Amino acid sequence: MTNAPTADPADGPTEAPKGVDVPRVTAWFEAHAPGVAPPLTFELIAGGRSNLTYRVTDTAGNVSRADRQVAVDRNGPALAGQVLIYPACGNDFDLPSCHENADAPMLTRDAMFIYWNHYMGGDPARATCYAAPMLAPHFRSLPPAFISTAQYDPVRDDGRQYAECLRNAGVPVQCRNAPRLIHGWLRARATSDDAKTEFKAICKALKRLLQIDV
Repeated sequence: MTNAPTADPADGPTEAPKGVDVPRVTAWFEAHAPGVAPPLTFELIAGGRSNLTYRVTDTAGNVSRADRQVAVDRNGPALAGQVLIYPACGNDFDLPSCHENADAPMLTRDAMFIYWNHYMGGDPARATCYAAPMLAPHFRSLPPAFISTAQYDPVRDDGRQYAECLRNAGVPVQCRNAPRLIHGWLRARATSDDAKTEFKAICKALKRLLQIDV
């Protein structure tokens, strides 16, 4: 991971944390690298101190959502917002979208079971809200959210349910469903008109959350 170019040596070590320890990464960028985006599978967009937001996709979504819960539970850095793209937020594989899109392109219901088992180290029963955010006891004090889902995606209803939980907790949220797209559509943003439209909506949401003039 790239070192912060403007870090003050008096602040202590400036080497970014090793591995994908998301809460530590968030805290490190809050302290040392305003304005620098780290090269992670998900992207942490830094918009200045205490003004961080995420753009994340699929399974990275629940890792980053868990980080936001850690930030709330442990008084971590304030985040400006969360932008989740077809996120996996829970461990309920019987939601309507899981069955409607059980054999969808890019992601199937059977694959979700396999990924979840690997993610939980072979013991799915040990899941907590830090692994499956939908298990959280509350959703208060979380940052504003923009959630992008795809109609033909088994995790479509994960995003929808998470949006409902945020809304019920008084958190500002916009949930946008792409009616003709599948899981992983972001890869086609340069070739698909529908994907381009959704990508523009994501960029607009990021600018709004980061208070960047559009």
